[in-house]
Amino acid sequence: MPRFWEQHKLKILSFIIAVYSLPLHFSRALPYSYDGGWMTSLNLAIRDHLVFGRDFVFTYGPLGLISTRCNLYTSNFLFLVADLFFAAGCFHFIYNYVMRHKGWFWLALVAMLIFRTTAFSQCLFVIFIIYAALNFLNNFRSYFELGYFAVAGVLLFFIKINYGVLVIAALSVFVVMLAITSYRRLLFLLLVSGGLFAAICFTTHIDIAGYLRYSLTMAAQYDEAGYWPIKRKEFIYLSGLSVLLVLVGVLCYYLYRSWRQKTFDRNKLLFLGCIGATTLVLYRNAFTRADFYHYGEYFATMPFWALTIVVLCGLQKHVLPRVVVVVFVLVSSYNLMSPDITDDTLLPKLKANYYLAYYSPLEYVKGIFEKREKAMDPIRLLDKDKLEYIDKKTIDIIPWEVELLHYHDLNYHPRPMPVTGGYAGVFDSLNADFFTKPGRPEVVMIQNFPIDYKYFFWEESRSKTALRLNYRYIDYARVNNWSGALKDGYFDTYLLLQPRGDSQVQPQFEKIATQTLKLGDTLHLNYAPDEAIYITAHFEYTFQGKLRRMFYQPPNLNVAFRYEDGGISDYRASIPSLKDPALANKGILTQEEMMYFFAGDIKGCRNIKAICFHPMTDGFKPDFTIELMRLKNY
Repeated sequence: MPRFWEQHKLKILSFIIAVYSLPLHFSRALPYSYDGGWMTSLNLAIRDHLVFGRDFVFTYGPLGLISTRCNLYTSNFLFLVADLFFAAGCFHFIYNYVMRHKGWFWLALVAMLIFRTTAFSQCLFVIFIIYAALNFLNNFRSYFELGYFAVAGVLLFFIKINYGVLVIAALSVFVVMLAITSYRRLLFLLLVSGGLFAAICFTTHIDIAGYLRYSLTMAAQYDEAGYWPIKRKEFIYLSGLSVLLVLVGVLCYYLYRSWRQKTFDRNKLLFLGCIGATTLVLYRNAFTRADFYHYGEYFATMPFWALTIVVLCGLQKHVLPRVVVVVFVLVSSYNLMSPDITDDTLLPKLKANYYLAYYSPLEYVKGIFEKREKAMDPIRLLDKDKLEYIDKKTIDIIPWEVELLHYHDLNYHPRPMPVTGGYAGVFDSLNADFFTKPGRPEVVMIQNFPIDYKYFFWEESRSKTALRLNYRYIDYARVNNWSGALKDGYFDTYLLLQPRGDSQVQPQFEKIATQTLKLGDTLHLNYAPDEAIYITAHFEYTFQGKLRRMFYQPPNLNVAFRYEDGGISDYRASIPSLKDPALANKGILTQEEMMYFFAGDIKGCRNIKAICFHPMTDGFKPDFTIELMRLKNY
């Protein structure tokens, strides 16, 4: 036995770490939230064979459910194959590059325990970059590493497009380099990546051109469309920035050492660029929208990523790199656990098996044999008479509560962009066309629910206008037997809209005026109470604002409405949404006011007498342009 242990110790220890690269749980219940809405729509799109990039538009592709871990209407086999592929990649890396050096097992194990809480898409992206770096460092000698790089890249492309773009760039570099150095390996790379790419395209429903176009547009607008502000002096941000600077320092030291030793070559330079760019990408993903999900992934990734950089740079024999990894483990652990530690209402509700999953793979193994046809019992119920009316009619829901339709087994027929998010106008136009053309839903449920402190009626404004022209208000549905009126409790009622026969009416806007204003100026709106006046606004960042958006968060802009009755309200302005016409002279803050809008009685909505755009941060040019227009066919 001692002899067997000595012969196979490294393999056994590497296998243990690879086992812990598997996710905490094989699958997950749908969260009842905005994220749960798009996760549900993603799985339903796969079930109903919608074409990604045409019928369904989002940053996640036809394999996105591998990352969300929601196994509704799909085979568990898909999850298992993807997880085993990831674990095999971790085993090869740990065994051949980490465990060859004494004293790294426990650090590698702890780093992996933290890393396994990260979403599969980010885990696979990190391992993809590791194999890209290994190929550069080893001059493409290993067919396994080259093949793993190719397979991981193709999977990432079909899971999530913001990683898929980087995959395309990396594959292009590999193709160029191998075309110069080795036709045999180039042929191998093309056969593996091209064959898998073709197989996935053949077995899924995807419009590649549309998937690239719309998903890239969404990814580019994501930070402007919706983010949660974080102060620069908050501990969570300062620790995240410190982690980034330490990693950059390690890479600079490696650069300096290589220059002094004159060991630099083309491949090492590409390796360094690959590692450095990825470090910046992980940081930007965390703090351009600083909610716990995003910066939680960042801190969960950092210990393993720091260990990777130390190992690939050949610094693992030094004491200081070990200290760096230990510090990263402590900093990341604190930031991941602090919400639980400081939240007195959450702590008593925590289940021991959640934390035990860190230390035992049994929860994962149990999940392989579970099937979630219903993720949980409905916590929000519609009135029975409204469910009887809807029956088997096709239905869509606005802004995001797709779970409500799923739990009631309603006939979901989604618009292309399935949840409201304040993205670029191209998605609003797609949805508006969807509600105008034949084949549109027979019922639309809509709720005046603001997202991320924004004004709801400036989100998908063109779509709401198309609904006004092609649908009519028929009734409202209560949630959980709500006893209030339409003017109260916007989260507890939905308006029900029904098509106006076969009408296919497009909005007709008549331009009234163009003005150049300064931020902080007041725009007065003195129009008749039965008119629908729309506005577009175009803002520009200063150079400082562009840098702020790149390395921190985009500049923050608010809009204040002053109503005829003297009331004032203030919202965060979504810059992408304002490039398309948005209703400006009417305030629609309640379900009742929204009912008046869809019923054709716009005089029932409160009058907005003045609008003021005012920046909450620096980074904007002082002048901006607006256009005022009238909706001729309201």
